[in-house]
Amino acid sequence: MNNFYNVIITIFTIIISMGMVQYDTQEQKQALQFPLDKLQQGDIAFRRGEGFISEVVVYNDAHGMYSHIGIIVKHNDSLKVVHAVPGEPDFKGDFDRVKLEPIESFYSPSRASKGEIMRIPLSDSMRNIINNIALEKAHQKIKFDHDYNVNDTTKLYCTELIQLLFSHIDIDLAENRSTVINIPGASGNYIMPSDIYRNEKLISVYKY
Repeated sequence: MNNFYNVIITIFTIIISMGMVQYDTQEQKQALQFPLDKLQQGDIAFRRGEGFISEVVVYNDAHGMYSHIGIIVKHNDSLKVVHAVPGEPDFKGDFDRVKLEPIESFYSPSRASKGEIMRIPLSDSMRNIINNIALEKAHQKIKFDHDYNVNDTTKLYCTELIQLLFSHIDIDLAENRSTVINIPGASGNYIMPSDIYRNEKLISVYKY
């Protein structure tokens, strides 16, 4: 029975974390050419992963079509993505934390079957606040929140990170929405990508 619950919890972690990568031999797919001149710091990056795991995520997110989320930031005069993700080691083998990486890597063919970048109207000062705090979280290598506890910000899961960033400029991005998950070994209310995506103030900037 314990083994059964361990399996269920593992699956749940995959579902909510929204970022497990299926490494394959299809990296030869042509990389997308993002309209970087149209993107801004503070834009929100949604993606849907490849394969079965993504389908499980979307199935459990009743209103959703994306399985992971990050934030566009400006770093060293280039635009990148900050996101909280487990099971996605970088070139140093580090994983299960808040990361900073190129947009092309975040949307690489092995990680995303489709994606969308959304924007909520903000002042430049608001974007700077979000940008600086997001970079701070990445540089601190904040651990991934496997407990999915929004009341504890010492660790963060992907949607929790984005919700937290916007709270610093007094915006409730999810507008108090959450999704009820009720499976053996893990149950409760969790912020899913669609809980943020359904914010009517969001404007689509780029979609593929």
